[in-house]
Amino acid sequence: MEPFLLTVIENSMAEIPNSPRFLQIKAIKIGAIQAKKSFLLALVIKKLSPSVLFSSLLTRVRRQSDGSPT
Repeated sequence: MEPFLLTVIENSMAEIPNSPRFLQIKAIKIGAIQAKKSFLLALVIKKLSPSVLFSSLLTRVRRQSDGSPT
């Protein structure tokens, strides 16, 4: 992406920090960071293989997106 275009996008997002799109992107980034931390912490605590842990984490994320309790 062109540096100028990137600057224009960043400036427009800075002008409207409470826009729904901006908040959605921010929430996705925060969620990804939290999921990564949870995954790594569980890996250390439970000493499970990454594939087993990822499978259980994926199930939990699906339940949360459906609105059912974890």
